[in-house]
Amino acid sequence: MTISGREHALRIVAAIVLATVLAAGCIGMQPSSTATASGDGLSSDIPQPGLERLRGPWQAEPFALEPAIAAAAEMECRRDGVRDPGIARELRLRVSDARGGGRMTLLFAGDGAGYATCELEVLADGGFMRGGGSTAPDDGTVPPVPRDRVSVRGSSGSSGAGVASTDVDGQVGALVAQVRIRTVRLETVASVGDGWFIAWWPSFDHGGVIEAYAADGAKLGEQRW
Repeated sequence: MTISGREHALRIVAAIVLATVLAAGCIGMQPSSTATASGDGLSSDIPQPGLERLRGPWQAEPFALEPAIAAAAEMECRRDGVRDPGIARELRLRVSDARGGGRMTLLFAGDGAGYATCELEVLADGGFMRGGGSTAPDDGTVPPVPRDRVSVRGSSGSSGAGVASTDVDGQVGALVAQVRIRTVRLETVASVGDGWFIAWWPSFDHGGVIEAYAADGAKLGEQRW
């Protein structure tokens, strides 16, 4: 091979190496596919079936959410530290309620009497928008709930603008694994976790009977609210 031929070959090799390096750099500059969550929406790799269930019809029984969706919902609630400073700081997430209807509700509580609920609207693009909620001040300690009983802490209802709903929340005793709520029009199963329960339904149907059940399905008791 002549000297000019070798130079030509070296130039070809150098061009190939340069092209490979540039291609690798472009790949490294591509956006990461790691799941992220923000108040403005969820990344595309958040499980879509879970979002579809949230946007679907209201269900009498709650369902579990994929961890990525649950984490995004908690993050959105904690972002609004001006409205609910307790959620942003000392209160812990105790239970989340997901049952469709285009919304979900999270309950945060500390060790004292203070607690707060956070209602989220599920947007069409997969994000969340903060809606309603309630806050109870930490004005002392709460008497312990009997092991086989339920204690209602808060309830509210609305029927304006053609959109009706009722919410109820509270604490449960150590033996209570399931809470059922019966009103004049319907029966629903509450979400229960870490000593608390929460539920909502799409009608202004306030008041009824709350039933407490053990893990084996045995009925522990009932009370009116």
